[in-house]
Amino acid sequence: AATVNKPSGGKDAFLAMNFKAYLKLQKVSGYCG
Repeated sequence: AATVNKPSGGKDAFLAMNFKAYLKLQKVSGYCG
C-alpha cells in the first residue's frame, strides 16, 4: 500500500481505503463465525 500524504484528497482516499478494509473484515468475520 502506498502511503501518500497530500493535503488535498489524501485523507479522503485514506478513509475510503479504511472503509473498504472495514467492510472486508466484516465480511470475513461474517463468514468465519
